[in-house]
Amino acid sequence: MVDIEIYESANDYEKFQVLRPDYNSAIIKSIELARKYIPPKGNVVVSDFCCGTGMNSNKYASDSKIKKVNLIDINSKFLEVARDSQINSDKVNIFNKNILDYCPSKESKIVFSIFAYHHLPDNQKVLFLKKIKESLANRGILIFTEIFFSSKELELEYYTKLIDEIPKDVMSKDLELFLRQTSTSSDFEFKVSKEFADNQLLESGFTLLEELKIWPTDKTFDRSIGTFVQIYRLDEVV
Repeated sequence: MVDIEIYESANDYEKFQVLRPDYNSAIIKSIELARKYIPPKGNVVVSDFCCGTGMNSNKYASDSKIKKVNLIDINSKFLEVARDSQINSDKVNIFNKNILDYCPSKESKIVFSIFAYHHLPDNQKVLFLKKIKESLANRGILIFTEIFFSSKELELEYYTKLIDEIPKDVMSKDLELFLRQTSTSSDFEFKVSKEFADNQLLESGFTLLEELKIWPTDKTFDRSIGTFVQIYRLDEVV
């Protein structure tokens, strides 16, 4: 049995995630910035890494049809939802596999890595970034949305604060269980410090264009701890 039970139910997963102030605000800002840097239009190819139910690509292309979307996720139940979600694209490719087994084409103008990087064990994270590089066309844009911690203790404090700040009329026993299981997971959660991720992206050849801290917005934690949306560009000599 997996240590985060909600991963067995795609519908409950999306329903619970959008109730989180960190997650929901980060998704909104991620899509807003994706549209700023690469406006959705007919010639855009998107790759959505660890796409879940395909919500991010769906929101991105909601009012303007794009050329193609590549959806990659290891969870077949999530991909069933994504397949039925009618993403506004001429072509939707579904890849039910571990992201490290994905063989991309260098065609994407934009890659979504939205709460995806932390699902890879630390010794595999650089391989994950390599897959992104293999997907992006020159000067392509990476939407990199993540939660950063420098210790497991801070991660537990973060989720405790999150549980405390979700309104009582929104919180349920199942949602609280999901958040507590997430904070202690060793199967799916391999979060790292912002410094670790920043350095790895820089060393992999990405250029940071913009970043925003999403949550928490108060001074509970150090500036580098919490949920961030970062925009990177891949510049390669061709």
